[in-house]
Amino acid sequence: MGSEPKNAGVICVKKKGGLIGTAVALAAIAAAVWLGLGWLNSPAKKFIAYHQDFVIEKILSWTETTVDEQGSGNFSGALTVTGQTDDLIVNNILENAALRLDVNRQDGRLVAAGDLVLLGRDVLSVTATYDDGRIGLLLPEIDDTYYVFDTARLRAGRMENIQQVPRLSGSEVRDLLQTYLDVVYTTVNDRNVKLARNQSVALDALGSGFTGEIYTFQPRAEDIESMLVKLAGHLEDSEALRALVLEIPNGEAALRILYRWVSGAGEDDPERSPDEMLLDLADVMRDNAARVGQAVEDSGFTWTLCVEEDAVRAIRLSNGEGSGLIYEAEEDASGGRREALSAAVKGERAVTAQRAFTEGSARQSGSITLSGKEGNRVFGFDLDASQKSLFGVPYGTYTLSAPDGSFSLEVAPGADGGVDHRLSVERPDGDSWLDHMSLCINADGGGSPVSWPVQSPTDISGYSREELKALFDETGKKLLLNLLRELALGSLGW
Repeated sequence: MGSEPKNAGVICVKKKGGLIGTAVALAAIAAAVWLGLGWLNSPAKKFIAYHQDFVIEKILSWTETTVDEQGSGNFSGALTVTGQTDDLIVNNILENAALRLDVNRQDGRLVAAGDLVLLGRDVLSVTATYDDGRIGLLLPEIDDTYYVFDTARLRAGRMENIQQVPRLSGSEVRDLLQTYLDVVYTTVNDRNVKLARNQSVALDALGSGFTGEIYTFQPRAEDIESMLVKLAGHLEDSEALRALVLEIPNGEAALRILYRWVSGAGEDDPERSPDEMLLDLADVMRDNAARVGQAVEDSGFTWTLCVEEDAVRAIRLSNGEGSGLIYEAEEDASGGRREALSAAVKGERAVTAQRAFTEGSARQSGSITLSGKEGNRVFGFDLDASQKSLFGVPYGTYTLSAPDGSFSLEVAPGADGGVDHRLSVERPDGDSWLDHMSLCINADGGGSPVSWPVQSPTDISGYSREELKALFDETGKKLLLNLLRELALGSLGW
């Protein structure tokens, strides 16, 4: 009888213990994976992910590209405006009439030279300039004086409170917006998002429907309050936001309007700098967070997301009365896509916008319908986004049909170069003196060289209000007399 291996019992115990330990470890890993996937796939997380991927990423990408495309803001171009009507007398005047404008902007300095032609004669020339807050004007036929006004005097009371900030790049603007969106996302959690599967969804504006998942988000008062308090904290310490406000065209003006509306200030305070206004807005936001949160909850605000096979098909924002916004989308097998965006008032769609396009294609068409008691107003478009005019308008045709007339705009290459913007207005017969009017604006990116005035500037920044009024009145009289004289000579053929 052979002897037992030494330490055999210990070895068996170790093997058994190893199997148990391995099983426990695998179970723990499986549980962690299951819990992790459950957390990642929770209704709240998926609600956020769908909006981030489908809506927010598109907006952020567009914003980043747009900011970077602005570049230095350098611009050069020539504009020529001509017109035509169905009245013979008016057409005789317009036949040899035009407005020409050459514009050049380089490194923040702008000069524009314009000429008004009537009856084939140059009746008025004007040169306008802008350089570091200084606005200039020269009317050579009226006065050889080059007047300059420094707008810094209008801001003198608050300029010392404004510090220069660096220009933000497209990626920096994107990151800034995403930071604030992440704060907004904190309102979404598994307590206020519900998921219903295998639900029938009607796409009324598109005349179709589908079966899929419905995510319903109804924030509570404390969710909104917490988010507003966090946003207030970001406003208080955000130099990047201030830089963005100052960089956006009319951004500071928009901030002042928002400040007056939110703060309840009846009049604008020119001495309040953007920094001070943002800090005040943060205080107002924090002080009213609880009240606003309760108001949102009491309104019955609901945000609904409808999904079919991971594709967003509908988004609906509404209050308890059925007023709000509705987005719908559908796609065919060939990649063609239709979208509709509607605004509803107490359950009735007042405005509906639709467009049809193919992913990856620059061509798209669609319409916007505004419903009213006197009939519908329909704005239609058929455009090519790959080609744009100097104004940034895509080539194509734009129309507006209404009970009181129609309007059309065609953007296409001009016969003599540049890009024509042909605007036509039709009124019902006999409804007005002019039943048909057309206007053509030709924009040429080349333009002619525009020179700054050679005259020494005359600074009128220190003029009193009475002195400025007297100057404007005198200039206006001279302009009228010069115009009448040129028209008289033109009518005589001189």
